[in-house]
Amino acid sequence: MTLLALRNSIAILMASLAVVVLGFVALGRLPVDLFPKINLPIINVGTVYTDAGVVDVEKTVTYPTEKAVSAISDVRFVESKSRQWLSTVRVWMNWGADVNDGQTEVIQRIQQILNTLPRGIKQPFIVRYDLSMGLIGVFWALFLTDTTLSTTSFMGIIMMVGIVVSNGVLLVE
Repeated sequence: MTLLALRNSIAILMASLAVVVLGFVALGRLPVDLFPKINLPIINVGTVYTDAGVVDVEKTVTYPTEKAVSAISDVRFVESKSRQWLSTVRVWMNWGADVNDGQTEVIQRIQQILNTLPRGIKQPFIVRYDLSMGLIGVFWALFLTDTTLSTTSFMGIIMMVGIVVSNGVLLVE
């Protein structure tokens, strides 16, 4: 078999190129539902409260923020973490909910309770997850840390983006 391949190297090259070209043609004809646009319905609210301990942050910042954002429509659940100087509230919305509307509602709720929060806090920041921008962030992180694209980092990228399986998406956290 090897001898046949060596004698007909042009034929083997043409067959390999045909497989590559047919692969690209088939990729272009794949239905759209095999590559779904994934918008994770997650909105983060972060608040910095300098010179405050964990208990103070939890009682005066995290709990009121959690209570305010849990009342918006299409919220599946709310989780929070309080650390020294930092409150993080994550709002998980129902799949299929309009995350842009949810983000607008979160901003409105935060603006409503802003006067009741302690005076030493910084302006809360509201971040929505976007996987397409996450991929760009991964490559920036690889560049900034001077890390090469190895098998390990490539596996991390695949896990971050998610794996498309039978028109569904398996998300790895």
